[in-house]
Amino acid sequence: MIQRFTVRTSDDRSMETGVTFGRGLRHRLPRSLEGNHARDVEALPGNRRLYVIDRNVHEAWQVDLRLGDADTFVIPPGERAKSAETLLGICSELARRAFDRTDALVSIGGGACGDVTGLAASLFLRGIAVAHVPTTIVSMVDAALGGKCAIDIPEGKNLIGSFWTPSRLVIDPDLLTTLPVTEVRAGLGEIAKYAIGFDAELEPLIHDARDVDPARLDAVILRCLRIKADIVAHDLRESDHGKRILLNLGHTSAHAIEAWALANDVIVRHGDAVAFGIRCAIAISLERRLIVSEEASRCLALLNRIGAAKSLAELIGPHSTPTTRDLAPFLAADKKMRNGRLRAVLPIAFGACEVHDATIDEFLDAVSGCT
Repeated sequence: MIQRFTVRTSDDRSMETGVTFGRGLRHRLPRSLEGNHARDVEALPGNRRLYVIDRNVHEAWQVDLRLGDADTFVIPPGERAKSAETLLGICSELARRAFDRTDALVSIGGGACGDVTGLAASLFLRGIAVAHVPTTIVSMVDAALGGKCAIDIPEGKNLIGSFWTPSRLVIDPDLLTTLPVTEVRAGLGEIAKYAIGFDAELEPLIHDARDVDPARLDAVILRCLRIKADIVAHDLRESDHGKRILLNLGHTSAHAIEAWALANDVIVRHGDAVAFGIRCAIAISLERRLIVSEEASRCLALLNRIGAAKSLAELIGPHSTPTTRDLAPFLAADKKMRNGRLRAVLPIAFGACEVHDATIDEFLDAVSGCT
């Protein structure tokens, strides 16, 4: 069954995202980007569209996507796409094809593809419309909605970016069927964030990566989307006193580890890093007595159930594990740093989290202490 709804972040209609969710949408992708006035879902603006497609997705799904002779631009898969080179490549392709402000970009891929495409849309001609067709669990439940878009630089993750609200979001869970178990597990890490930080009732719906029931997964994705939609509708730009920062649960340690991995040619999946980052946040909460041991154990049990890494060495795999000295500069570059302290999102119970100031040393101790 196709479901449609609109996420409104202000009275300005340019700040709305029309969401269409349903299996099989990939078969009618260009049409799926059109509006549905009965559901108050606006069409994607633009006379022409450039489809920016992750290379792996293009190889696996190009026949099913049925884009025909549409304008396409294939980019590197995964986190490597979030580079200045890819960003400029997209903008150059738009210029070469003489796209104008009435045209639009469409990303088809995971969170990295959506990030770099969204940033290109925000910059080309000072802003054109963008839509996302997410193809990973992480991007379906989190990255594609909310307007955050960025690229990485050697000094850290997501340090060059903007807020650019997508006009449309088209989600077809069938696109997940080609994902390897490792990618599914990474997606469950992001889903665990929603359960541990926001919605305890998600817990019984989350199983390990080898036991993914399609109907249950659809329900989980929609539930996570609704949580994020409610948060970003009231706090699009992550204000100092808003709730959007809570969506960073697990991300402080995760981003530092991912930035180190990127600099050292090591592959660490974002969802896996987030799940380990939640372990670190739980450790800090326990040390500060913000969470009772029973609630912490329940959180950790969920992470264990999805196969989340229990140590930094397990997360990194067969590579030289970074030291705390290696990670410290990347923590210091975190966007949530204020006056020498990190604005840390810490669990206080299963299904709830809060923001607290924390030191870099607290995070380094938590990272090294997780075993």
